Amino acid sequence: MVERSTDHIRGDHVFLPAVLPMLLKAARQQGVERLAFVGDQKQHQAIKAGAPLKQFLAQNMAVAYLREIRRQADPELRRAVQMAEARASEALDLLEEQQRVTEIPDVKKRYEQIAANYLRGHELGQQTLVVSPATTNAAP
Repeated sequence: MVERSTDHIRGDHVFLPAVLPMLLKAARQQGVERLAFVGDQKQHQAIKAGAPLKQFLAQNMAVAYLREIRRQADPELRRAVQMAEARASEALDLLEEQQRVTEIPDVKKRYEQIAANYLRGHELGQQTLVVSPATTNAAP
């Protein structure tokens, strides 16, 4: 998604192959001389040829690092997130110990539970992210 205003262009997930060309075109059309990209280098790896973030970094794009995790306010959840980068298996074990992981082997029941949890969160005014599996794993 690319948002335009009179003084800036803001892009969400700008390194995804479908978004970056739109952002660059909009910047060019509006005469924008500088772009600031915000994101996690490890979060969205390009799946198509090009890997734009890697190319920008290879050309010595200036980079600032945010090292303190602020998104997870719960200290126990933050601990799992910090652990995940280097020790993913241990982080998953920790999330299971914290009862944050639910396994529902039956696909139909799993999707029913995902939908119910989503609706409950929506009704409570919560922001909810649903990560969808590949279409080959989709519910019948």
